[in-house]
Amino acid sequence: MKLTWTIITTALVFFLTQLALFGLLFSAWLVHMILSVFVCLGTPLTESALQTFLERVLRALMFPVSFLAPASRIQGRPIATPVLLGMDSIVWGIALGTVIYLAWRPSRKIPAA
Repeated sequence: MKLTWTIITTALVFFLTQLALFGLLFSAWLVHMILSVFVCLGTPLTESALQTFLERVLRALMFPVSFLAPASRIQGRPIATPVLLGMDSIVWGIALGTVIYLAWRPSRKIPAA
């Protein structure tokens, strides 16, 4: 039972972290587009270091799911992002939750005095 809760908690934390990173990336992109259109009058701007960093972190975190759903199949589908984040969180939750549970288990045993 505790393994299940560890996996669920890890998956939930992973999902919320990925959602926050995606929100940050989207807001950075939105600011970039507003600056490009209104301040630079349509001149393309280079991506900021924050945008590049957030994109690389999200690509690394979404690596397990990238095999299941290639980008060509999900283009233009707004529901795809939350579903893929959820699937990815389940994969990472099972993997990391099991590792956390197994690493935590020996430290919980109290030796007899």
